[in-house]
Amino acid sequence: MQGRDTLEKMSEIILMDGDCGLCSHLGRFLKAKLRKEYDVKILAIESPEGKQLISQFPDNIRDIDSLFLLKNGKIFTKSGASIRILLYLGLPYKVWFPIFWAVPYPFRDIVYNIIAKYRHSFFARPEKCTF
Repeated sequence: MQGRDTLEKMSEIILMDGDCGLCSHLGRFLKAKLRKEYDVKILAIESPEGKQLISQFPDNIRDIDSLFLLKNGKIFTKSGASIRILLYLGLPYKVWFPIFWAVPYPFRDIVYNIIAKYRHSFFARPEKCTF
């Protein structure tokens, strides 16, 4: 059993849309704010490594237009991935996790889908992936 003050290093992967302005901003933000005890890799979905990982996903997940979080052999998408990513951040961001988690899953995904649908309208596409 681990001591309270020691955290095990984890290797997790976040896959984001590299052609999306919102995702580009979020990727840079996450890289700056990720807690040091976590080994989190952020990849563009369109990158060779991202495409290779997604090609191994089950068919029902592979074509989802979503943010992906690969953690402990599980694939999380949409709001489930977004909320779990908060746990990799320090204060004050991680305190939002239990608040958002309390919102029922279908409602969270409705909000996620609305943001995903209009993200290109509000955020200019980057010329190249910047995270």
